[in-house]
Amino acid sequence: MSQVGVVRPKRTGPSVPGGRRDRYWELVAEVVTEPGRRAEPTPGTAHDWLLSALAAEMGTPPPTSV
Repeated sequence: MSQVGVVRPKRTGPSVPGGRRDRYWELVAEVVTEPGRRAEPTPGTAHDWLLSALAAEMGTPPPTSV
């Protein structure tokens, strides 16, 4: 299939500001966790932990929410 004439917009940053994305993952954890149990890490919280760990390893400040 030819891609001639297909124009795709360039992504210039995150599609959702960080604060809203963080709140989304908090709500996901609340919804999927059984009452009385501790929330399991969601993909969003795991991503945040990874970014923080990488920043610490590199000696740079952790990324901030947009």
